[in-house]
Amino acid sequence: MCFTPDDKQLLSASDDKTIKVWDLLTGKLVQTVQNVPFSIIGFKFLPNSERIFSITTANTLEVRDAKTFAILKTYENLGFYTDPDFKAPLTPDGKYEIYPYYRSFFVREANPSAPVTRVNPTVAAPTVSWELPAAERLTVSLNNYTVKACVQGTDISQYQLYLNGVPLNGRTIKTVGCSMPIDQSITLQSGENDLYIAGTYGGNSFTSEHRYINYQPPGATPGTTTATSSTANTSRTQSNLDEFSNRQALVIGNSTYQYGNSLDNRPINDARDVAARLEKLGFRVTTITDATKTQIERAIGQFSRVAQNADVTLFFYAGHGLESEGVNYLIPTDAQLEEPEEARLQTIPLDLILSEMKRYKTKVNLVYLDACRNKLFRSWNRDGIGRGFKTVGQLSQSTKVYYATQPGDVAQNGTGRNGVFTTSLLKYLQRGVEIEDLMRDVTKDVITNTRNSQQPWSAGTLLTRFTF
Repeated sequence: MCFTPDDKQLLSASDDKTIKVWDLLTGKLVQTVQNVPFSIIGFKFLPNSERIFSITTANTLEVRDAKTFAILKTYENLGFYTDPDFKAPLTPDGKYEIYPYYRSFFVREANPSAPVTRVNPTVAAPTVSWELPAAERLTVSLNNYTVKACVQGTDISQYQLYLNGVPLNGRTIKTVGCSMPIDQSITLQSGENDLYIAGTYGGNSFTSEHRYINYQPPGATPGTTTATSSTANTSRTQSNLDEFSNRQALVIGNSTYQYGNSLDNRPINDARDVAARLEKLGFRVTTITDATKTQIERAIGQFSRVAQNADVTLFFYAGHGLESEGVNYLIPTDAQLEEPEEARLQTIPLDLILSEMKRYKTKVNLVYLDACRNKLFRSWNRDGIGRGFKTVGQLSQSTKVYYATQPGDVAQNGTGRNGVFTTSLLKYLQRGVEIEDLMRDVTKDVITNTRNSQQPWSAGTLLTRFTF
């Protein structure tokens, strides 16, 4: 929704692919625009009020006439303005530059005499000083490595470390002489690993020099694999690794809620422990903890860009979740919900992740949800809230969703380091285990440990056999 610049009308978009215009003085519907190509999730007027932008569920931007709502231009596959090679396109009249982000965007006035992506001559490009690794190329025998670097410059709005093209979320510690440091522990994959730092400054983008770390396990010869005692299992596992070599995972754990009941530290422990295990199983993992709505949306957007051409993707969430009016939601740590119906505005619908996965060219998509642990907000009554998640609707034949408990039930938070479901998952998630065997063992273990009070559930079908 958005207001017209004169504050006299309100625009709203509906799932029925229409745009409705409401008179704010009378509260009456004054216009309905039919046959909108995609469902619109946001509006924004350009500063000149003659054009309106709409952003859709298909991640496209549409420029419309502010009076007739006719589409003047459609922008697709723009990327994100944080991408190192991003170049801002112009609006049809050439007056504004467009800076898109995940299901959002902003515009800024363009300089007609300058190229589309212009560099402000008064702002020098940032510099990056590498401490570790200092050399351009390095060979190591351990898969854990700490990267240290310092980014220096002015008007820097964002910077991030990338490993093999994947942005890494990590905590940095300010050091003497460097206000914008990189100090992150990373997990290397076998062979060569590509490191660089990229970001934005003054509306422009920058990319550092690359560093290359070659990880060779002790005793391994480059280009070969290490033998094990079980030839059959090794052959089957290696075959599966070859078929599913590009493994991407997004792991989220939310424990501390600003306005609701917190969950000790278990969801964060769940996320970190699952991420560490997946890395050992060949996944490239993005992990975020105690994440806000914006941080989760950003992580999903970044993950979707690297996951589109993966062989297998895995999404794991631990924390609060709820079902309201038939829709499952994951709860960010900054959600402040007075009523359950507000979930659609302040939370992350599970359908967002599932719809993104439908766009991937993957062979297998796995979703693990250790959520719905107890009531989030003390002030809520039970009206309008489902007890636990509901089962999802139709899924693609490459996607399967695993719930910590059956539909309509609440998962136990546990008493140890991890939640009940994640404890069992970590117990059986090992190299060489087939996905259906894994979940069969996990289900039995959870039922036994909870004395039949919690039963994991799944939805979807996998036509491809997958082994971790």
